[in-house]
Amino acid sequence: MTTHGQGSRMLNHRAFGQWHNIPLAIFSEWIAGGLAAYARRRVRCDPTPLAEWKRILITGDNHVGDALIRTPSLPTLRKAFPNAELFFLTSPSSAPLLEHNPYLDHVLTYAASDSPFDIIPKHWQHLCDLAFDASLISNPVKYWPYLKLAIDLGIPNRASLPQVFLEERDVAEADEAWRSLGFSHETTVATFFCTTRQPAELWPVERWAACMGLVRRKLRAEIVLAGTAADREHLTIVAGQSGVSCHVLAGALTLRGLTAFLSKAAVVVCPDSGAHHLANAANVPVVFLRNLAFRQEEVVAYCETDRDAIEAPGGRLTRPRQRELLRAVSAEYVSNLAAAQAGLKASRPSR
Repeated sequence: MTTHGQGSRMLNHRAFGQWHNIPLAIFSEWIAGGLAAYARRRVRCDPTPLAEWKRILITGDNHVGDALIRTPSLPTLRKAFPNAELFFLTSPSSAPLLEHNPYLDHVLTYAASDSPFDIIPKHWQHLCDLAFDASLISNPVKYWPYLKLAIDLGIPNRASLPQVFLEERDVAEADEAWRSLGFSHETTVATFFCTTRQPAELWPVERWAACMGLVRRKLRAEIVLAGTAADREHLTIVAGQSGVSCHVLAGALTLRGLTAFLSKAAVVVCPDSGAHHLANAANVPVVFLRNLAFRQEEVVAYCETDRDAIEAPGGRLTRPRQRELLRAVSAEYVSNLAAAQAGLKASRPSR
């Protein structure tokens, strides 16, 4: 059984009008029967009724944001399969965000990277021995690698379909970082992420810097630049160009501690990266600049209080076109969005 989440909204309808896609479409239909036969031969058992599923493997991309964006479906999944064990396959870097999630039974840190084909060799046999009844594929766009993984694991049922459950130690880690910056519980903080490992152009450095100055004045906020330890030098440069006092918090927190830290902020401003999804998981308003290298349908706002700062339509753009659209987004506009978003936090229910 194969289904695809979010339905036709994820389709790139323009692809149907591109002539060079037609031969590939015809070829894929022509070999469909052979592919199905290959899958049956590799799996060596027939699909089973949903009521008989006892072990379910959840797969998808392993970036921080990709892992987080799958967590809202877990309560419904647990309700639908109360007697099944739910296994979440991810990478060691994203796994901490899934710890203590009451809707999961096991988090398997067997993926060596973000690729579904890159399973740590010593764990492959264990995955096979678990004899999963079903694989739930949560990437509705590029799902075929996960179908291949499920087939190779001998899983007979293959279906396609952010929460972080913090502990006291995560909150304590965030509180310590908060105090180390000289903040109190009354301090208004705007957190900026200016980097990403996604393949896309970024907002120009001078726009980030100008926006920080504007947000500081409009919200009377402390400005925190967050990132990894490798980002420290770049963030320090951006902070210096802002013309206002800024705090650089690079590599000082675990992912879980960072999530707890973000929950204390008034607003987060960031690219469409893991930081965007971390902020949503932290229940804090977000202003993000979507990734123009991806289809627009893949990078839309998905929470009530996250806002895309790029108004122009389009996706999968060339690098020059990405730079052109990003230059059209002013620091004044983003700072106004950030100020408006920050006003939403007081009315947003805590959880």
